[in-house]
Parts: sequence; structure tokens; C-alpha cells
Amino acid sequence: MKLFILRHGEAEFSLTSDFDRELTSQGRTQVTAITLEAAQELRQVEHIYVSPLVRAQQTAVLVKSQIGDRPTSTVSWLTPDTATPSAISELAEIPCDQANAVLLVSHLPFVADFVDGLCGNPIGTSRFATASMALLETDIIAAGCADVIWMKHVQ
Repeated sequence: MKLFILRHGEAEFSLTSDFDRELTSQGRTQVTAITLEAAQELRQVEHIYVSPLVRAQQTAVLVKSQIGDRPTSTVSWLTPDTATPSAISELAEIPCDQANAVLLVSHLPFVADFVDGLCGNPIGTSRFATASMALLETDIIAAGCADVIWMKHVQ
């Protein structure tokens, strides 16, 4: 399985609701740039799983505008505070016909902790700026079984 993991672009500051924070124009530019940089590989994506938070939803829309429409599921297990073991269990439940290449759109600290957990790295090893993306490959969805193929950051 190829697993693309994307952190949302820069989001506006909000004192009222973290859930409703939207991407800034800089955030939209970041997402477009990273998607264009990885476009050839992202065309393999068969399904997109996205956090319900607004900035992640907006990020997924921008990705699809660059690589073409893909089936998309909003899932509660991609929120910032989801524990890696829970997310691994959820990911392992993805139907096999959707599992060759998937994109997860989420947040810190989840994305960094999830990559570290899947790859068997100490927590804090992976670094994700806004709109950073990683490609992992694994045959088994389990802790310590994935390899990082690349990690891209917006310049």
C-alpha cells in the first residue's frame, strides 16, 4: 500500500473554534504547490480520507482540483488528537479495493505521530510544516511496518 499523508495548509488564527478555521491564501498556495510537486505520484491515489475540520476539507478540495476527483471520505479518526493505535486500526479496515494508494489529509500532532508509529520511529522524529507531505509504503498496516519513501515540504 502507498500511503500519502498530507498536513493541511496554513490556516487562519481563530479564538472561537479550532474546527472552523479556514485556509489562508498562503495556505491555499502551499497546498497547490505541494500537490503540483507530487502530482505524478498523487495520480495513483484511489481514495482520499480527510479530517472533518474545515481546513483539512479545504485542503482535500484543492488536491482534487489538481489531480482529478477521487472518492473521498470524511473520517473522525484523522483529527489532531487521534492516537496512533486507533488510527492504525481504522486504516486496517479500509476495503482492499481502496487500499493500493490512499491519501490522508490531517493535522499536527497526528500526522507526525502517525508516521513515526507506522515506521517504528521514536515520537518526534517526523517533522511536518503546513502542507508537508510524506509517502509511506507498507505491506501490512501495523506499527513499525512502513517505510518513508519521501517527505516533501513547501519551499
